[in-house]
Amino acid sequence: MNDIIGIKRYGIHEIRELLASWGEPRFRADQLIEWVYAKRAPDYSSMSNLPKALRERLQRDLPLPSPTVIKKQVSSDGTHKYLLQMADGCCIETVGIPDKGRLTVCFSTQVGCGMGCVFCETGTRGLTRSLGPGEMVDQLMVVSADMEARVTNAVA
Repeated sequence: MNDIIGIKRYGIHEIRELLASWGEPRFRADQLIEWVYAKRAPDYSSMSNLPKALRERLQRDLPLPSPTVIKKQVSSDGTHKYLLQMADGCCIETVGIPDKGRLTVCFSTQVGCGMGCVFCETGTRGLTRSLGPGEMVDQLMVVSADMEARVTNAVA
């Protein structure tokens, strides 16, 4: 299978179906989702309540990639603008906007944009593909970790 986008491409129901097809009990999907999204595990090896054989198969067949921050700009009002490189090499923009104990994240839903706005790095590249749900959540996780704050609002 070896999907470059990895496990984050799939929703909980798809993960349950996949793990069931591998002979795993239903609760394994819940454990996996908790490790990936709540505990933010960087890799499968740290998922101590999953059997070693399952962790090895997940690593082989469904990588656990995270976006790489290529560039970050911080404005005078504290807004952080990120250029992120996704697992397939495509780049997107994400913005963290802090305000009085709140953190709003403006995240991308697509790689590129058909609008072609010259002020936007994403828009200058044209529309390439839509992002998967995990790739969208990854953006929130990157901003939250970098700004050391909980995301209170998300805008696509």
